[in-house]
Amino acid sequence: MATLKVLIIGPSPRGIVGGQEVEAELLCRKWQDDPDLAVSFLPSNPSLPKWMREIEHIPFIRTLVRFPIYARSLWTAMSPVDVAHVFSASYSSFLLTCLPAWLISRWQGKRFVLNYHTARSWEKFAASRLVRFVLSRTANIVVPSAYLAAKFAEAGLSVSIVPNIIRDQFHYRPRTNLLPTILCARNLSPDYGIDVIIHAFAVVQAYYPDAVLYLVGDGPLRPDLEALVRRLGLSAVEFCGTVSNEQMPGWYERADLFVNASFLDNAPLSIVEAMACGMPVVTTAAGGIPWMVIHEVTALIAPVGDPQALAEQVLRLLREKDLAAKIARQAHDALGSYCWSSVRAKWLEVYGAGPAAS
Repeated sequence: MATLKVLIIGPSPRGIVGGQEVEAELLCRKWQDDPDLAVSFLPSNPSLPKWMREIEHIPFIRTLVRFPIYARSLWTAMSPVDVAHVFSASYSSFLLTCLPAWLISRWQGKRFVLNYHTARSWEKFAASRLVRFVLSRTANIVVPSAYLAAKFAEAGLSVSIVPNIIRDQFHYRPRTNLLPTILCARNLSPDYGIDVIIHAFAVVQAYYPDAVLYLVGDGPLRPDLEALVRRLGLSAVEFCGTVSNEQMPGWYERADLFVNASFLDNAPLSIVEAMACGMPVVTTAAGGIPWMVIHEVTALIAPVGDPQALAEQVLRLLREKDLAAKIARQAHDALGSYCWSSVRAKWLEVYGAGPAAS
């Protein structure tokens, strides 16, 4: 049987790196030298020519300039492949990235796979006539979580669930002597409640003066968050900025606790990575997170937007070492569905099933 050719279309790591960038890069890396697939990658956020690089910092102009470059490259890149696998998140991403690929795939007779990754602006997305028109004619819709699958089911659409992948670089380390070194690996944007984490850390540091908070990630709220740290008079809060995929295992190794305080979320890869590394997790119950973890079994869960409750769960782990070790162990043991052997089989089924264009 001829090797199946798949084109993965998604954002490349550039500037602020999110879950889609990480997952697209991981998939391409995992499929390298695979006997059953030949994979190529097309960035949906192509680099601009050197003389236009200043435009990179102007959001709307940047999109207007990038779009024709992306659209033109789609036709050429899609011509030799059998399957177009397109990452998409939010309404605008769907229109700018997914819709052109969908149209070209139908014209060229390629199998089209939509890999949708967010609940952001869901009502707008699900209510759009254009979106529903495209989705009703898409045979292969894939989401990474049962939470998003339920969202699509409410809209009358059937999807497949293929979880995100855990990178091989993450290694389990039992935290036998749990220290108050805390990591959050989320971008500094409104969805992720970094201000809530900083306020919670103020409570924790009052009890543990040697506590440390590492904020790995960057984003538009960084100046405001740095000002908040100064206003609260906190020490040992480190803004680490954007960190490459290769450097992330070192940050998980450096800390003993992982904290997430998102207001809106799907199935954050950073929580899965922390669990893979043996870190007990404290998180809010935003979006799909309660579908990922079980309170007091694989994580401790706090209400959204409540820094005092978040701090109390962190303090509980620091005081109840046996509970922290039990949660970390059980969380690690529950990660089988995120391993490459399992994920690979699911993707092969998606790529090989269904008509090229329905």
